[in-house]
Amino acid sequence: MSATATLATAAELRQRRNASPNLTTTNLAQIDESCNDFYDLSGWVWVGRLQAMAQSPDALPAGVKPVDGVVHRPSHRSVEITVADLSAAIEGAGAKIFASIDQAAEAKEAGLELRPTCLIVFGNARAGTPIMEVAPPAALDLPLKLLVWQAEDGKTWITYLSAEWLCTRYGIPENFAAVLSAPENLARRVSS
Repeated sequence: MSATATLATAAELRQRRNASPNLTTTNLAQIDESCNDFYDLSGWVWVGRLQAMAQSPDALPAGVKPVDGVVHRPSHRSVEITVADLSAAIEGAGAKIFASIDQAAEAKEAGLELRPTCLIVFGNARAGTPIMEVAPPAALDLPLKLLVWQAEDGKTWITYLSAEWLCTRYGIPENFAAVLSAPENLARRVSS
């Protein structure tokens, strides 16, 4: 099966979800069984997107409303340890960390308070440049980003933009989806 067929399968799942606004976890299990090749081929790339579409308000971080294209994954570690683990995974994958911004520290310097919040900006010029060549406005969301933060209930979350959403937003060809799914892959690796 080709990458184009994989994205067509993702589109089919999205159409089913849009056609059935009351889609439940049980319904999603039925879709899962009817699309095994979708999971076998794409693994973490699109499973995360399906989970994001299936999130109920109870599955979102405390105090957060759902936003299209934004995916939240819980971490069972502190913000500090999660950032360290993600940074090691990014560097281990051969990508470059362009910035790691401790937004809570910046807020403190300004005399404000913010729960632990860190934005990691990372990428790989060999992977990102071809995307910007075919879709220059994609540079607004590149390099890729991972936000590690503490919700109001004290739980740590990893937040990032869905690869599928980025492809749709900028009209990026399907063959670049795997590159854009790096945040999902890293978040899954660190949060499991």
